[in-house]
Amino acid sequence: MSFIEDLGDNVINFLQNIIFHLLGLMIKVLKFGRNIFGNFERFESEKIYPTFEKKNIEFKDYIILKLQISSLLFLVLSVSFIFDILGNRKFLFLAIITGLYSLHLLSTNVKELFEKDYAAYRDFFISYIAISIALIVIKRVKPVVNYLFPYFHLVLASLIGVIAIDVWFKAKHGRDYTIGRVIESGSLVRVKINYDICASIKPSIQTFENNIKAKEGDLVKLMVEKGFLNLKGSKVTGIIGVVDG
Repeated sequence: MSFIEDLGDNVINFLQNIIFHLLGLMIKVLKFGRNIFGNFERFESEKIYPTFEKKNIEFKDYIILKLQISSLLFLVLSVSFIFDILGNRKFLFLAIITGLYSLHLLSTNVKELFEKDYAAYRDFFISYIAISIALIVIKRVKPVVNYLFPYFHLVLASLIGVIAIDVWFKAKHGRDYTIGRVIESGSLVRVKINYDICASIKPSIQTFENNIKAKEGDLVKLMVEKGFLNLKGSKVTGIIGVVDG
């Protein structure tokens, strides 16, 4: 194991232990929390998800969309708190709700639907929640600096954190392929691709030449081309072959 992977694992394990211990404590204090989330999810499955289902968005992609939104909200709340837009009480209340919901999704739906890659999803989203928390701590310790502009140290810490997580995540979980499902076959095949955090692929339906004689329903291995920091996600460039079994 490389030094970067080893260091990243130790940091993530430390942060995970703190976050999940806090989560356990908050769940004991807020016993009704799981019931609230459960009631919301029942309402959601009946009233909200069917709208996305009509647009051919599979449930597992819908779950990741929810996780991205809740994690983004946590980041926005943190930034609002850092720049004194939100007061202590409002931030704490809203941050606990969004943070708990993100961890709830990770420990239930994501763990069930992405069993093989669960560790990757857990590490990725907890890492970015940890960055938000770290920025709050930095702001508390050192509100402003007298260099270039008052919040230079926060911007620098954000950039270092994002780049460090990207390098560590690629070293530990990254891969240069993804798996898709053939939904139409012939001389050309249409392939349904689900969200894949390890390959940095977004959900889509793409068309390729059928040089491997894939049939409808086959799972196929797809070649992926990555870019720096994957700001726009990776690109699927072709079919490698049919997945056995």
